[in-house]
Amino acid sequence: MAGVFLHRLTQTVVIYYMNLFRLWRALTHPWLALALTGVLFIALAAHTALPQTPTTLADDPIARSRWLVETAATLPAGSALNALGLLDIAHNLFLRVLLPLFAVVLLLRLADRLALAQLTRTLQPPLEPAPTTQIDDLSFEQPITPEEGDAFMARWCERWQSEPDAENETRQWHGDRRQRFTWFATLIEVGLGLTLLALLLNARFGWQTETLTLSPGERLSLAPLASITLSIPEENAINPPRVGQAPVQVEGASRFGLLLRQQAIHPGLQVSVTVGERALAVQAIEQGGAPATRLTLRFPQPRSERAVAIPERNLFFRVVNDGPQHFSLQALDASDALLLTQEIEEPVTIEVEDVRIHLRPTYFVALRVAKRPWLWLLIPAALLTLMGFYVRWRLPYLRLGLRTNASGSALRRQAQSFARPTLEEISQAVRGERESASSHSI
Repeated sequence: MAGVFLHRLTQTVVIYYMNLFRLWRALTHPWLALALTGVLFIALAAHTALPQTPTTLADDPIARSRWLVETAATLPAGSALNALGLLDIAHNLFLRVLLPLFAVVLLLRLADRLALAQLTRTLQPPLEPAPTTQIDDLSFEQPITPEEGDAFMARWCERWQSEPDAENETRQWHGDRRQRFTWFATLIEVGLGLTLLALLLNARFGWQTETLTLSPGERLSLAPLASITLSIPEENAINPPRVGQAPVQVEGASRFGLLLRQQAIHPGLQVSVTVGERALAVQAIEQGGAPATRLTLRFPQPRSERAVAIPERNLFFRVVNDGPQHFSLQALDASDALLLTQEIEEPVTIEVEDVRIHLRPTYFVALRVAKRPWLWLLIPAALLTLMGFYVRWRLPYLRLGLRTNASGSALRRQAQSFARPTLEEISQAVRGERESASSHSI
């Protein structure tokens, strides 16, 4: 009874470890790693190049959903990007499953590479399978002499040795090449791991704003998100630049990892009012805000209209945007009586009674700001990954074993992909050497 129980227990353990081995091999399959690497880089590119859900909306699912729909409508293929979750990487459930899986895959592949480097520290015959290698066998009908075997191993291996067996009348050789580079191949997983870490840290600790507007001469603080101030110099107020070329200046933080996405440039009109040498307060009715001695009217859409009040004199005027750098103004008193009309295409001063209205066409920039503080990790990640791929592609590990006796010879090649010589090259070389030896003997 005890023997049956022990037998069943042994079978259960063996089956368990066989299934575990199959799972390990499936998780370390190159195609799975390649697919997950593609997902990682797509997510990283989207998190860096595409608008992401503003940090202030992170805890409001309804507002976040509305923002996603509105933003997707402004982007090419925006609906598809939104459906894939690429506009909200931090809350993408698909990535929350795949990225931890990728971390597990990287750890298992790193363990395989370290195991290969450790197993091959000392020169051993290629008898057992080694991680990340493939075994191929080749046989010859004619035996190989000791001199031929020595020449063969010296040609293809960096380190090798032979072991004669006089009792069995056999002789075997084994050697390998580029063993020291097996350690450097681990840089692939280290570099990809740093890339994954950069994405996770930026998704967790990075931030992004909603659409902001900035006019020349205006300073905009991003606090409390960060101690960063944006501004456009006053001397750039007249001629509107193209999208992406507005001279936005950043103060109070390093520009590294700070992403400014300029969405559009719209016309604006700077307004100030004076009586003699004294400045009067003006207030934009639609834009809201407290009265100020100078304000910038913004026109985000064609034919937009803005109304401005001069509380101290009980006057107000309406301004309509008729096109880039072109405005129409109507001044009215408290009884809505029309005092004057004026077309504005360049800086001008208008007098209404003793009030002087100073108007200057300008522009304002609509932009989003994002901070990715861990983007610097991509620099060492790229260097390590490229170095690892170069070593793995150009300097793969190769191990050869050769055995001969009176009845013939057999060769075993154990190598990583891209390793040379290939089995066909070895076969042709050996066949050529044998044919050359036969012709000389004749």
